[in-house]
Amino acid sequence: MQEILTRILHMHSEKGSIKFFKYKNLKLSHLSFADDVLIVIKGNLDNCIRLQNVLDQYCNLTEQKINILKSELHFPKHCQDDMKKKIQKVFDFKIRIFPMNYLLSFISPQKLDLSHQSLLLHKALKKVEVWDGKGLSQAGRITLINFVMNSLPMHTLASTWVNDGIIDKFHKISRRYLWQSSKGKKGFHLIGWKKVILRKNMGGLGIKDIGLFKFSIQAKRILPFLNKEKCLWIKFLIDKYKDYHPWFCDSNKKFSWAFKCIHEAIQHLKEGLRKRVGNGANINIWPWFSDIPINKWPTYINIELLPNFTKVKDLMLNKEWNYESILNLFGGFHINEITQIYIPKKNIRDKWVWKSSKMLDCKSAYNYMAELKHKDGGYSASWDKIWNLEIIRRVKVFLWKLLWKTAYVKIPSTIQQGGGKQMLCMWGR
Repeated sequence: MQEILTRILHMHSEKGSIKFFKYKNLKLSHLSFADDVLIVIKGNLDNCIRLQNVLDQYCNLTEQKINILKSELHFPKHCQDDMKKKIQKVFDFKIRIFPMNYLLSFISPQKLDLSHQSLLLHKALKKVEVWDGKGLSQAGRITLINFVMNSLPMHTLASTWVNDGIIDKFHKISRRYLWQSSKGKKGFHLIGWKKVILRKNMGGLGIKDIGLFKFSIQAKRILPFLNKEKCLWIKFLIDKYKDYHPWFCDSNKKFSWAFKCIHEAIQHLKEGLRKRVGNGANINIWPWFSDIPINKWPTYINIELLPNFTKVKDLMLNKEWNYESILNLFGGFHINEITQIYIPKKNIRDKWVWKSSKMLDCKSAYNYMAELKHKDGGYSASWDKIWNLEIIRRVKVFLWKLLWKTAYVKIPSTIQQGGGKQMLCMWGR
């Protein structure tokens, strides 16, 4: 059904009968997700009447009805109150002010204050209030934190920038809930949170590190953006940030929150990004060959020839490596290293790729950053043995604490008072 509405709106956009949003040569009529539609048009009365006729036409064709109670109108600041009332009579929708809340993400034409992100914390606290007093074991709490609590900010992290302070508070809520007593009171934090959020094979509980997840969830957008694929959102970003380069661009205050997410993710993952050589026209020799500053270059590089060799294609001849050019520029030191790189016979453009054969997705990006961040922790076979045991989960959690030398056992007061014997856990200290 959404396809029908999309075709109708595109038809009117091409004809110019309805004036939609336009940025330079790029047009945007609407965005749709599931059964929700966001339509962006020029706010004059004639334009809105035409759009209402289109919506009526769609409803007649599909026998569907627009839910007026859930539909809203949002106007820019410069729109006058009289015009707002006239347009409202056309659609009969409620008038709301920006920012617009959609799936815990706020949409606004202006940059938002960080206070709008506190909604995530309120949602997390409400979840904890529901879970309190249910007497769950730590194994049960770990499951709730991983699959419920950490899923709350997923859509927000995927669509906008979330401040580190909000993420720290979010971790604090999870941390407090994990270690609290069965009655909901504050408990002892036996093991530091930095160890808890490690992967299981590195000594952690496998609880997701939201600080890393906010970068890894952007991973699937990095390669399409850098390779300038033909997508609407990529066209908008490329047109706005024309001179952007992942190696030579620092974070800018003028970056939108959406683009800042992608930029910061690139900065955390750029050591794993590679350029696959195609025709060599879009790859600069520097820093493709070396990112060492010019004053520290090895003496074997022939600096006099640098003006003649700027792109990798300058080192090629008839879709093969030009041994003479490489030898003149680098000497014999790197000729084998360079000529082993495969050059495709077809004229294809150079492409950004992930360092391994795997695709750059959320999981591979998260594992890559986790290994870099916790490389001092190291892998131990003991952790794998615990989690592979065929025993109930709460016993595994007890053994996990035991390996960190923090397990303790509560002894009933009746046993402590009887017999005068010292009752200690056989594994305890």
